[in-house]
Amino acid sequence: MLRGLFLERESIMKKRQPIDSAEYDSVADYLEAIEGGCNLKENMPTYDDAMNERKGASWYGAGCAKGTTVMRKIREGWPEGQEQVTRMLESVADIEARPVDRRRRNRRGDFGDALDIHAVYRGRLDIAWTRCVRQQQYGPQHIDIVADMQVAWHVDQSAIQWRGTAMIALADKFERAGYQVRLRYGFECQTTPGGEKARVLVTIKDYDKPIDLATSTVATIPGFFRCCGFRWVASHAKKRVSTGIAIVGTLNLKDGAILVTQKVRSKQTAVDFVNEQVKKLEPQAA
Repeated sequence: MLRGLFLERESIMKKRQPIDSAEYDSVADYLEAIEGGCNLKENMPTYDDAMNERKGASWYGAGCAKGTTVMRKIREGWPEGQEQVTRMLESVADIEARPVDRRRRNRRGDFGDALDIHAVYRGRLDIAWTRCVRQQQYGPQHIDIVADMQVAWHVDQSAIQWRGTAMIALADKFERAGYQVRLRYGFECQTTPGGEKARVLVTIKDYDKPIDLATSTVATIPGFFRCCGFRWVASHAKKRVSTGIAIVGTLNLKDGAILVTQKVRSKQTAVDFVNEQVKKLEPQAA
């Protein structure tokens, strides 16, 4: 049994990605990468504290007093949180901005795929035919949205939920307009002042998948960063880390993705963000 555990840990360690550029295709892959302990044994106290220390619901959110409860909700779901995010989404449903629709539309003309015999009888040969065409547009067909889900210790836990809500609301608007959207969670920080840089991106929804509100919601639990994120940093660091994350950074993206920044912390900032991003695509319409 002990040999089996050792081989399992060794397998996890071999698959570990660099601490400064890790990317995971799913939440499950991310959680698996956290298991297996630390690269450096001196970081085990931080690794264990993030799971077992009782810091209370004001820290972890979702009514979780400890990291163990956070992990259970991530694996089993968080129905109450899903209801909260649904209400948040409803509260921003009146956002006026709409992306230019790029889905196929029926166009009438003097040639096409289907004939309207009634138009022929009326002598309207110029509109008797119908054909399906895609809206011409110069913008991208695939859109990446990344939520920067890290927060400093003094920031209210609701900020993370509003950030996740803005991400989901924006994705919903783009997908209704015919775009394919990928949603990712991420953070970038330093393990100690002047120490290693830690950066991770986790795919919550890929381009060809529908929005799964249950999966998207668990990523908005503050403990997803304050428990899983801290454990991930402690496990992947090759140098001694401080208790927790020393310096909360800003997630920098180079692939043209839309970043839901740390400025999104409330309903109004979420609404403003969605409106701003939708309007940025408008000038690209043909």
